[in-house]
Parts: sequence; structure tokens; C-alpha cells
Amino acid sequence: MGHRSLAFLLDCLLVGALALFLLDKFLIPMYHPTAQEEMRKTFSAYEEAVNEAYEKGAPTPPAADYITTSDTIIEAVEFGIYVAMLMFFSYFLIAELSMRGMTLGKKMFRIQTIALGTIHPPGALQASLRAAMKTFFIFGIIPITWLGFIMAFFVSQRRTGHDILARTLVVTEIVPLPKADEAGRSL
Repeated sequence: MGHRSLAFLLDCLLVGALALFLLDKFLIPMYHPTAQEEMRKTFSAYEEAVNEAYEKGAPTPPAADYITTSDTIIEAVEFGIYVAMLMFFSYFLIAELSMRGMTLGKKMFRIQTIALGTIHPPGALQASLRAAMKTFFIFGIIPITWLGFIMAFFVSQRRTGHDILARTLVVTEIVPLPKADEAGRSL
């Protein structure tokens, strides 16, 4: 379970960093430019207040006194959450379909997902269900998905909720056999 958790954490860090970069550098400036400028002013004002308090030896001022929640900022944050959710879902789906049941994190730890009862990677429906459940878990959309991860510590084969629903299993990487001709010789 340890390698699997680390692989998931690595995937989350990778996709999260990419999402933050794309949102900060391209998407928020393109679709919510006034919100980005408003956020920068808010953070600058708070930074100045913290520095001033530090110079005077005073306690750090509460962030709530400086952070504004205008409609433009709320819309930009909601937009960012939806974009990040789409990126996480797409990453998990595309990676598992195109990399024989692996993500980059799983590849690093040499583990992969297979359809239960086979040695084949999950199909599109199974991968979609897994990707959706992981995304819901990350964003806390359906709190019951958290139980799906916790249950892996108590069920056989350490299967999570999304494994059980999608009828999949995470195993040590299965190396594909070389192709053989009709006589059974390697090509």
C-alpha cells in the first residue's frame, strides 16, 4: 500500500503543479484578468502589513482583515477549481488508458492497474470510473470517496473503493511478453 500511496501523491503533486502553473500564467489572466489583479493587490497589502508588524515586533495581523471575497475573485476561484478537476480527471483517465494501466507515479514505483480476473489494463469505462472517483476524492466532492481509500487497509488485496467499483486491482507491473511467431519463437 505504501508504494501505491506514494505514486498517488506524486501524481497529485505533478498535476497540481501543472494546474497551478497553467491557471496562474495563462487561464486566469485570459478569462478573469480583473480578479487576478484584485488578488495580487490583496496579497500585496497583507504582505506589507505582515512586514510592518514584523519590523515593529508586533503580532502578525489576521489574514481575514486583508483578504477580500469579491464576486470576481469567487468566480475566478470556482473557474480554477473546475479547470483543476478537469485536469486531474483527464490525467488519470488518459494515463491509465495510454500507459497500460499506469500513471507516471505508478510507473516510477513499477505498479499498474489491471482489470480484475485478467492481466489486461482497465478498459475505458473502468478507467473513467477510477479517474472520476480519484478526482472526487482529491476535491472532497463526495466525502464517501474518502472511505474508499481508507477501506484499502481492511479489505483483501488492498483494494480501494474505486478498485471495487471499477472491478480493478493494482499489482506489481506486468512486463508484456515478446511477440512470437507461429512456431513460438520470439520476433
